[in-house]
Amino acid sequence: MESGVKDLGIHTEMLTDGLGLLYRSGRVTGSRKTLDVVCTFALGSLALYATANRNPHWYCHQVDYTNSPHIIMQNDKVVSVNNTTQIDLQGQVASESDGHRHLSGTGVNCNSSAGPVHLKGVNRSSAFPQLTRRKKKGERRSRIVFTLTPVIS
Repeated sequence: MESGVKDLGIHTEMLTDGLGLLYRSGRVTGSRKTLDVVCTFALGSLALYATANRNPHWYCHQVDYTNSPHIIMQNDKVVSVNNTTQIDLQGQVASESDGHRHLSGTGVNCNSSAGPVHLKGVNRSSAFPQLTRRKKKGERRSRIVFTLTPVIS
């Protein structure tokens, strides 16, 4: 909010409170996108749902449209940001699990990275807090690891 960035566009699978706040603040105009705000679903507060309700600038689509690299790559200067749970010293990321705990389905990270790779001026990044707290024990651990947690087969 303090960056001064304006005229943002949103193309996401999950619309969150933070994105709703950016829209309400006027930072999201979609003026440089094919469509203003594209999402598959919203998950957040009543303020987010009130902003989304009958909003003519927001388009909800099926996930196969929203996450399609061919749709994503129709916009120039895409900044693709994906949440991740671990990153190792080789730059590999784990976005579908946290250690041995499965969190989400596969594909979103690949799709939202594959579309922008064909564009000029694209920036791709993974976002994560450096430390996480284990709920049961309350201990903190780094999300930056030597190697990703191996999959148990």
